Amino acid sequence: DGALDAQDHLLAEFKHEGGLEAGDSYTVNGTVTLPVGIEGPFYLVFETDSGTRSGGYYSRSNIGIGLTGVRASGENAVREFRDEGDNLASAQIEIELAEGPNLIVSSLSVPDSHERGQLLHVSYSVSNTGGADTPASQSQWTDLVYLSRDENLDPTTDLYLGAFDHKTGLAAGDSYTIDHDFRINSPILGSYYLFVVTDRATAVTPNGAVFEAVHGSAPDIAGRGIANPIAAIWSAALMLEHLGLADEAARVMRAIEHATAAGEVTADLGGALSTTEAGAAIVRALETMRPS
Repeated sequence: DGALDAQDHLLAEFKHEGGLEAGDSYTVNGTVTLPVGIEGPFYLVFETDSGTRSGGYYSRSNIGIGLTGVRASGENAVREFRDEGDNLASAQIEIELAEGPNLIVSSLSVPDSHERGQLLHVSYSVSNTGGADTPASQSQWTDLVYLSRDENLDPTTDLYLGAFDHKTGLAAGDSYTIDHDFRINSPILGSYYLFVVTDRATAVTPNGAVFEAVHGSAPDIAGRGIANPIAAIWSAALMLEHLGLADEAARVMRAIEHATAAGEVTADLGGALSTTEAGAAIVRALETMRPS
């Protein structure tokens, strides 16, 4: 709608310097990039002398998937007193859906057989077969590698081998290749299928900027080794995000996702690990991530 609220999304900022005399005006001509994957009727909302800023990684917008919301960051710079209420204008616009990127695992090469204790060499390529480059706001994702007993991937039971972070986007028609030797420490034997998943969808949508465990201190189970450590580790990601270390915060969150998807969790999430073991699983996932 034409009002401004916390679920809206900030497109651009234009800074004015030099003041403005009574009766004068200025004109701004600029270009903004619309979010990928949205269509239909929207409003462009313009606010002058704005105290509104992007809400950050953990503030979500309802404009589109993965977009950040907005927040009020303080008072307006110009004191207008009773005239503060007319700093906002809006215009309706119809947005047509544009063709977007499409990431696929375009090739995968593994040996037909493998001796236990030896390194397993895996080579795979990811291609963007869509009609557009990955946008700057969606230039980072993670590839996951699993071993499965059958042709159906189940991240909760299949053997998680590792993850590779890609941080440089991908132009339409381009691809990248990962070659890696995995050391499989699990005592496995027989036929397996190897899966590579690129840019896996996730339901993790964290919010907030308070550096506390989400569930509190849980004194009733203190010392029993059964508390879920994810919230405490999650709070570290919140702290990193607040300190401007967005890449590091994202890595911690992806490590939590990897461990959870692999079923390496405490009993409250359906697993069988202790607090220490579940925390160690997240650390292992964090250590296996490598930039591509």
